[in-house]
Parts: sequence; structure tokens; C-alpha cells
Amino acid sequence: SNAIARSYSDGFYCKSGYEKSGSSCIAQINAEDAYKKAQTAYENKDYQTAFREFTVLAKSGNEKAQTYLGYMYRSGYGVTKDYKLAVSWYRKAANQGYSTAQFNLGYMYRNGYGVTKDYKLAVSWYRKAANQGDSRGQTNLGYMYRNGYGVTKDDKLALSWYRKAADQGNSIAQSNLGVMYENGDGVTKDLKQAVSWYRKSADQGYDFGQWNLGAMYEYGKGVAQNDKLALSWYRKAANQGHSDANKDLKALELKIKNKEDSAKTNIPANAYASGDGWKCKSGYTKRGNFCRVDVQNGYWTYDGSTMKCYTGYKKVGISCKKESNEVLINGNKYVGELKNGKPNGRGTMTYTDGDKYNGEWKDGNKTKGTYTYGSSSEWAGDKYVGEYRNGEMHGQGTYTFLDGESYVGEFKDSEITGYGIYTFSPSGEWAGYKYVGEHKNGQRNGKGTMTYPDGTKKEGIWKDNEFQYANNDSTPKKNSSN
Repeated sequence: SNAIARSYSDGFYCKSGYEKSGSSCIAQINAEDAYKKAQTAYENKDYQTAFREFTVLAKSGNEKAQTYLGYMYRSGYGVTKDYKLAVSWYRKAANQGYSTAQFNLGYMYRNGYGVTKDYKLAVSWYRKAANQGDSRGQTNLGYMYRNGYGVTKDDKLALSWYRKAADQGNSIAQSNLGVMYENGDGVTKDLKQAVSWYRKSADQGYDFGQWNLGAMYEYGKGVAQNDKLALSWYRKAANQGHSDANKDLKALELKIKNKEDSAKTNIPANAYASGDGWKCKSGYTKRGNFCRVDVQNGYWTYDGSTMKCYTGYKKVGISCKKESNEVLINGNKYVGELKNGKPNGRGTMTYTDGDKYNGEWKDGNKTKGTYTYGSSSEWAGDKYVGEYRNGEMHGQGTYTFLDGESYVGEFKDSEITGYGIYTFSPSGEWAGYKYVGEHKNGQRNGKGTMTYPDGTKKEGIWKDNEFQYANNDSTPKKNSSN
């Protein structure tokens, strides 16, 4: 059937779509379509159809189909489990150089499934797969070096093969590489690297990676200690049937519960239970193992033993009260900030003779501000704005006289001393005169320049307001010693 007789002999041709097999014509196989059909059936767990289709392809020499058949015989999918037939099909594909079959054949030798257990042959087949870049072959070859199965134990070679597979995203290799970094086997110990590789593995759902990452969080190795994250990763691994992860999950849950129970029995006054510990109630601050009442306008020392008040407040019991901002000091009225009963900070002092100072204070002394002389003062109407030292005008300042004269410059012990600008009264005999230069004890002393109303200048050396000599002297219209 499906053939055409030869016209010139007693032979025959097969029709299109068929090929000669002995004295018969059998349908030609489209390997790609047949493989897809078999694979779809396998994925849908239609193992009988998959087995039938894979068998046809495997007999034609298709290495992928041969490998599938090996796995089906090994697992008993659609056929009676038979390790020897599994090995037979794996070997056919492996001998064609198919890395997946080489890896699986290595697995059979390592475990003694269908063959006599032989670590050296397992290593040989793992190496063939690994050298083709198969991540599973690389991972298992690393495992053999790690444990010295069929080869001399060598952590550095184990690390090398694990890394090749891990870099390809193999979750088992990533977890194993994490173990190497955690223990410092074949590499410098690095807990952060260990966590990084465990996380890569765990994120792919590998239970050992999840279990290992959970342990790193429980004990704070390479990451901040975090019981909640430890529980989460243990639970993910336990839900996949990882028995050790399940044990660690239950142990950690019990530890947390005991910790919470213990904390609840040791809650101090003015506190409440929170998580596995306690927190202070509103209005209180935690200090060691007790809660201190919060202090308005003050604070407790770090050890909680002493309460202190901010500047301008004084201690009254366990609170800080604002010191009176209006007090009498030697009959003078002060309004402002205080410390230990003395002006300190910003404030205004009104003196009995009508003088007034408004500015900064420190330990009862003026430091920088404005002093206005009252009507009862010898210097009534004068005003000073500037710096003080020990209650005296000292430093930079501006002194303005009642008649409009002014000095801007340096002071020392309430005397005009140092470099400055003296502008004479805008009215009267000295109207329009201006001196810029050095002073001492309120008089012109040192180098300076006098500018006259008509614009001429006398520049040179002065002593006790008297001109001594000049570098350049233009004769003023008013020849005066002033």
C-alpha cells in the first residue's frame, strides 16, 4: 500500500509523503511538528500520547526525544518506571553530545540508578555537560568538587563551577555559592555577598535559598536583624516542604512569643506593650528601662537622672517655669530673658536716671545693643549703638551726640580710642568739619586727616587734638588747631 509499481521491473516507488522501510511504505515523519506534538502532550500530562510520539522520534535518532523518554522511564510517567531503560535512552542522546542527556546520565551514575554507582563516571558526564555551558552540569560538577566525590575535594574549583552556573541564573548554584561566601570556603568570607546570592536564589523560588536567606535575617548576618523577614522566608521554604525551614519557622515563632510574653510582664509605669517590647505613653520619654515625664521648656540628661531647664526658665518640681520677664535689679527695671536671676539673652534695662539699654546680655553684663541717655543724665540726649565689655563701651560702635555730632569707630573702656570717623555738629563753629583717623582717650592722636568745609584737607600726625606735622598741607581758609 501507498506505493507505485515500477514499470520496468518488479520493484515499487513509495508515494509522496511516505518512505520505503523494507517491503513497506511508511509515512514520513516531520520531526519538528512531531516533537511539538509530543511536548505539548507531556506538558498537558497526557503521558501516553507523549510517550508514543517521543518513542517514534527517539527511534529515528532525535536526541531530545531520547532524553524525554529517559526521563519518563526514570519517573514512571506514562510507562512503568525502569531505570535501566532510562539510562539506555539517556546514553543514546548523551553519545550524540546532547548536554541535557549528559547531565542526566551523570545523575544516574552518581545515585546508582539503573547502573552501578560510579562517582568518576558521574563526574565525567557532568563535565561534558558543563563544558557545553549547561548550568545544571556546572552546578553538579561544583557539588562533586565541593564534597570530593569522584575527584579530589577542591573548594576553589567548586566555587568556580558554581559561579559559572549562578551567573546563568541557576538558583541551586546561587544558593550553593552563597554558602561558600557565608563560610569562607574557597573564597574570602563575605556575609553581604552570601546574602546577595541567597536572595537571587530565593527570588526564583528555590527553597534552600529561601531557608538560607531566612537564617541570615534571623541572626543579622550580612543584613540588619529582622525577625519578620526571617519568618517570611522560612515560611516560603516550609510551604514547599523544606523540613529544616519548617523547624526553624516554628522555633522562631516560639522565641518571638516568649519574648513578647516576657516583655509584657516587665512593662514599667507609664508604658504599654508594643510588638515584642513596650513604648512610653504620650507625654513620656523612654530612658533605659523606665519612662520619664516629658519636660516642657527643659530636658532630662541622657541617663534620666537630672532634669534641666532651658535658658529663661527655672526648675519648679519636675517642670520648668518661665522666669519673670520683669524684675528690679538695684532699683533698675529689667524686662527680658534671665538666667539664674541675671539678664541673659535679649532684654531692656531702664535705669533710675532715665537711661535705657536695649540689646544683648550675658551673665548680667551688656554685650551689644543700644544705650540711650535719659533727661536726668549728664549726657542727656546722647545715644550709643555698639559693643560692650564688662559694662563699658568697648569694640565697634557709633556714638551720636545731642547736637548731631557723631563718632563711628573703635572704643576702649568707654573712651573713643582707635580708628574712627568723627563728624562735627552740622551747626555752629565746626559745622562741616570731619576727621578720619586714629584716636586715643577721646582725642585725635596718631595718623589722621581733617577735612574742612571748603574741601581742603590737613593730613598727617596729631597729638591731643593738635596737628604735629603733615605729609601734604594745603592751607585752609580757617587756620585753626582743631
